[in-house]
Amino acid sequence: MQKSTLIFIQLLLTLVLSAPQALAFNIEYSDLENSSSEEGSLVASSFHTVSGIVRSNNNEALVQAEIIISSGGTEQRAFTGPNGDFLLSNVPSGAYTATVVKSGQELLIESGNISGDSVMNFTMTARTFQVRVQVVDLENNPLPYVHVDAGELGEGDTDVNGHIVFSTAFGQDVEISAQESGRHFVHNNLQVNTLGEESRVIVGELN
Repeated sequence: MQKSTLIFIQLLLTLVLSAPQALAFNIEYSDLENSSSEEGSLVASSFHTVSGIVRSNNNEALVQAEIIISSGGTEQRAFTGPNGDFLLSNVPSGAYTATVVKSGQELLIESGNISGDSVMNFTMTARTFQVRVQVVDLENNPLPYVHVDAGELGEGDTDVNGHIVFSTAFGQDVEISAQESGRHFVHNNLQVNTLGEESRVIVGELN
């Protein structure tokens, strides 16, 4: 009986001494797990998606426009699809600068702050170019007050230096002609595709 009692007491002491250690281990493990979970949640919430549509100022969808969003020391890039839509992922929280680039459109730059998934729609303004026309005679003397017709771009008379200027959108096909009674014009009915500023000369000779 005494030996059994001694064994029981030793077993009881072992359980009592080991219980606090087991409890401390469980608390430490639980705290570590919660801390790791909270940290993962913070990391996940600091990156977002940005979507939207890019349109022209006459409400047409712009295809293959490039969107560049700079935020948190990183750059995310995307091109618009057939409907002018785009999607960017992993954009960090904080201040951003959005740059939209499209041939024939004015460069667009906007700034703001991102704190969650965002929708950004952009409207771009078409670039305009000038087509400068001069009407001269065979000796290269300017011909003032000659009527010049540029179709959809308009019409008007040359100034005292034989010049007239029309504004046009990028890549637009333009036909330009000069008219004056009693004079025949060489290089008339100019076909111009405006990929930039243009200067053209129409030569007029007497009939």
